[in-house]
Order: sequence, then structure tokens, then C-alpha cells
Amino acid sequence: MSRFRRLQMVREVNGFNRQARGGVPIIPLMKKLKVGLVFGGKSGEHEVSVVSAMSVYNALDKSKYDVTLVGIDPTGRWLLPNQTRLLTQKENPRLIKLNQEKETVSLLPYQHSQQMISVDNKTATVSNFDVIFPVLHGTYGEDGTVQGLLELAEIPYVGSGVLGSSICMDKEVARLLLASAGIPVVKTLAVYKEDMNPGIVEHKKKTFGYPY
Repeated sequence: MSRFRRLQMVREVNGFNRQARGGVPIIPLMKKLKVGLVFGGKSGEHEVSVVSAMSVYNALDKSKYDVTLVGIDPTGRWLLPNQTRLLTQKENPRLIKLNQEKETVSLLPYQHSQQMISVDNKTATVSNFDVIFPVLHGTYGEDGTVQGLLELAEIPYVGSGVLGSSICMDKEVARLLLASAGIPVVKTLAVYKEDMNPGIVEHKKKTFGYPY
């Protein structure tokens, strides 16, 4: 960048454009990105998600990101936890119990300035998320369901999209797609709940042999 160009650099201060003094450019301050950190969920991996979310929260640079924690309790209820109380347990996240939170919220499934509303009084609770960071494990979280909701709400999010999430959650479908694309996969036997019977073990022995 030329010296002349550096001298032309300006920033807006108190509503007025002021030129940098002494030939030293003043870089405009970046607005913090508003991040919604969604965690918890209905799956059996609820507790793991809580631990992961606190790890992500601790790693995010608070000088760059304005982080709001949005919890989902084991029944699937979306909550806006008391942020101060919740963060007192961030070093020991296994003590966090989302089902004790009171404020139930709902994410609107369409584009709206009021992205999240309180279920109880229908007033705006959270708005203007720049991005949602789902830190969810297992079903109802990393299987494309939440991703689909965020697509409907037209809110950008971190991670795989609806199709990629749903395919990777179903290991048998993922294996078949990889095999059809000519990508080597290990020998697999998919067993469905309705097919479970005493003979399945013998069938597995004949298919794979020992050791597996």
C-alpha cells in the first residue's frame, strides 16, 4: 500500500469522518460477531454436548465474538439460561442442569428480526444473531434436524449442511454412498432393531470371522 493511500485512510469517529494524523492509518474497529452457541439436546449424548459447549465457549475470543448460550434440555425444550449463573459452572460443566432453567424460547422458522421469542410472553428475547454454532451430539442435533430449522430461519450456522449431516448420521447410508463412489470401505453388516434374533450372532461370525 502506498504512503499516499495510507494517508487517505479514515475512520468514522462520533459520526464524523476524520483523517488519520501523522501518516499513521487508523484501522476501523470491527463489530463483534454475535454468536449463538446451541448445546444440550434430546439425545443420549446430552451431557457430552454440555461439556463440549463450555470448551468452545472458553476457546472463543470474546474481543471478537459476543456469545449467547442457548440450551436445549433433555426433553427438547429450548432455553435461554441465566448466562451469569451458567458460566459459574463453565470449569465444571457436568454440574450444569438445563432442566432447572425457567425461560423457554422458540426459534422462529422463518426470517425475522426477532429470531427467538419467549414462549411464555411472546416478546422478543434474542435477535440479530450473525451465526449459530451448534455444539450438539447425536440425534436431534447433528443429524440435519437443527440444521434444517436454521435453514428455514435463514440464519447462517457452523458445520455441515442438512444433507451432509443427515447422511453422516446414518452410517449405513454413508457407507453405501461411499462404496458407490468407488471409495474403499470396510466390510459391514447393518443390523436393524426389527431384525434382531439369536441367529444374528452366528451370521456375524460367518460373515466376518474372528478377530473382527
